[in-house]
Amino acid sequence: MALTREQKEEVVQELEDKINRQKSMTFVNFKGLGVRKFTDLRKELKEKGAEVKVTKKTLADIAFEKAGLDFKDYEGQLALVFGYEDKVRSIKAVHNLEEETELEIVGGYFNESFIEPNEVRKIAQLPSRDELLGKLTQSISSPLSGLVNSLQGNIKGLVYTLKAIQAEKSN
Repeated sequence: MALTREQKEEVVQELEDKINRQKSMTFVNFKGLGVRKFTDLRKELKEKGAEVKVTKKTLADIAFEKAGLDFKDYEGQLALVFGYEDKVRSIKAVHNLEEETELEIVGGYFNESFIEPNEVRKIAQLPSRDELLGKLTQSISSPLSGLVNSLQGNIKGLVYTLKAIQAEKSN
């Protein structure tokens, strides 16, 4: 069933709002992806603070134009994945699903600029913010732990020496 003009305007307005709220956006071709897998994709992305939107390319083009972004015309069935909470988390989720299913990454927006599919995949392979914070914490705490252990070793040695002297005096 064809959309009325009002419905199309609503879709464009909704897309423009999503484009303005997103922190990252990934374009995927979901041709050949079954309904069950696509539903699983929606569910997994929702858990990661992202949303999938399937729309006509002409309406997406209008919404992108209104938002001040360029939109390339892609082959196949196009879905837009909007990452709202974390820039990288939604990209990682899409990349993981691309490896498991027929889903194909065809591009995206990151830091307000268009990126090619290979760049999207490179971003997906970066460690997450939490992983980086964990590594930073470990690299900071490791030398401190070594220092504490060294200082404890000296104190323990002093205590053992004093106990040995006390044991000799009591004999």
